[in-house]
Amino acid sequence: MSKFSDNEYAIRVSNRYCGGLLLISLIFLQDFTTMSKLDWAAFFSVLAFSLALPPLGATLVVNIVESKYRYGFPHATIVKAVHGLFVFGVLAALIGVITALWHIFWAAGMLFLAMLVLVTVVYGLYILDRDEGKKKR
Repeated sequence: MSKFSDNEYAIRVSNRYCGGLLLISLIFLQDFTTMSKLDWAAFFSVLAFSLALPPLGATLVVNIVESKYRYGFPHATIVKAVHGLFVFGVLAALIGVITALWHIFWAAGMLFLAMLVLVTVVYGLYILDRDEGKKKR
């Protein structure tokens, strides 16, 4: 059961990432569909969101299946493909947000990108520190 509790936490976190990114992607796409002509930033934003929506939505569906069948672990190749598509969807959605903000005001896109890098480094170090603390106990 302990193996599932770790998996259950990962599923909850993954669902929050996917749900939030799907929501923001759809909100931006809704605005872009009313535009008659897209500039380069809006064009790349629409492309990025279009690439992000299917893998993020599929990840939510896979998570529902994993929650129901607790002990059914698929082959390693399939697991790697699912995780790879999840990461691709997250990156595509983040690129879509950056370019959508760039479309609104270029400095907003740059600031979002800078903060995204900073937050990734800080939280990455935090997680590494927590993992090292667990190993010492």
